[in-house]
Amino acid sequence: MKNIGDFLSKFKIIRNPKENREQISIILKNSIQLDVSESEIKVEKGVIYLYTHPAVKNVIFLNKEKILVIIKEKLPDLYVVDIR
Repeated sequence: MKNIGDFLSKFKIIRNPKENREQISIILKNSIQLDVSESEIKVEKGVIYLYTHPAVKNVIFLNKEKILVIIKEKLPDLYVVDIR
């Protein structure tokens, strides 16, 4: 008979939201060479929301597909489908 812990083991890898924002900030800095602080990033229900200058958002949106691929490679346990 299996233990309940065996069934719930897939939920053990839950990252701290601050760590996710930190990693996303680093990925954005490396991919588009622009600084986006952790306080300007919010991840909710698979969407990354950016609260930054519109010019920075435009650069990010132009490179959105590339950034999403990098995020999925670096943070495989984080579910992200869009950047807004």
